[in-house]
Amino acid sequence: MRGLRGLGRLDLRLDGSSLVILGPSGSGKTTLLEGIASELGAELEGRPHPALDIQAVGGADQQLRIAFVSRPVQLRWERDFVGEWGRGVALAVHLDEGRNGTRARGPLDSPLAPTARVGSWLPAVLCERHARGRGAPDPMEGRVHEAWLQSMQEMLRSLLGAPTARLSFHEGACALDLGDGRRPRFDELSRGHRTAIDLFAEVALRVEAARARPEKPALDPPGLVLVDGLERDLDARLQGTLLSLLEARYPNVQWVFTTHSPLTAVGLSDAVVIDVGRGELRRTPTLRAEGLDKLAARMAGAPAAASPPARPSAPPPLPRRSAPPPPAVLPARGRRTTTPGAPFNDD
Repeated sequence: MRGLRGLGRLDLRLDGSSLVILGPSGSGKTTLLEGIASELGAELEGRPHPALDIQAVGGADQQLRIAFVSRPVQLRWERDFVGEWGRGVALAVHLDEGRNGTRARGPLDSPLAPTARVGSWLPAVLCERHARGRGAPDPMEGRVHEAWLQSMQEMLRSLLGAPTARLSFHEGACALDLGDGRRPRFDELSRGHRTAIDLFAEVALRVEAARARPEKPALDPPGLVLVDGLERDLDARLQGTLLSLLEARYPNVQWVFTTHSPLTAVGLSDAVVIDVGRGELRRTPTLRAEGLDKLAARMAGAPAAASPPARPSAPPPLPRRSAPPPPAVLPARGRRTTTPGAPFNDD
């Protein structure tokens, strides 16, 4: 990366690890993520980076700086990711902060652009898989559809925090039976729950499309998922649950997301964390080892707690005073006598 606003040059080798971009507002998190997303889109469109045409000979450094003016990020792959995406056996997702993108329903068997939005298709896909499973002439095919629906139901239970919830199908519609008398549709859930389910579905439906390829399906397809502001609309429990589910179910997917919170940054078991605000590069186990108190203080922007001042030594004991002398005894006075009009006269 060269010339990104406020970030300078950065060479980062991930070796397949995920990347967490951490920092306060205005530190350049979105700038870095958008640079990665822009270059990903260019490569998927078949436009190689101009730096690839420059040989390392005299004057090449100046030519490289020029090559990075219009495309400040260069991606290097350890596999033919672009070719795999073109064959529909790899997934690429870019969720910007506004979660904008193309939402029109289309076939899942063609390569989906990173900005395509498929999360809202989930209720319809669930209904389709339920109907196909019930009408499948082959019992094995029916069990495959049933197993997929069961896995989606377990995912929904985890995200909703409702261990007895189940999918309910009636007259071609899908709802959620929460086990307490409520049967909400997906669009009747809270915004936080809808956001978490949509984000999960963006990945899950692409993975299912790669697994359903008629030729050389990918059981665990590789992928690159970019998310700006992962914590948007999600409380701490939902953030942790969502990241754990995604990481466990899709081990070949590489996650790149931005966050303000160190507590969100440690949600992945082992990822590279770049703190663009502090200029630090760490891994999540090291950051997690700081403990909850320090992470919360970092999130609030508080300075590191100083060590308490040393307690002053006890003052030296005061010198021991002797017993006070007895009170003085005044001599007895004579009787005071006065006569009218005369001065006092003491005997």
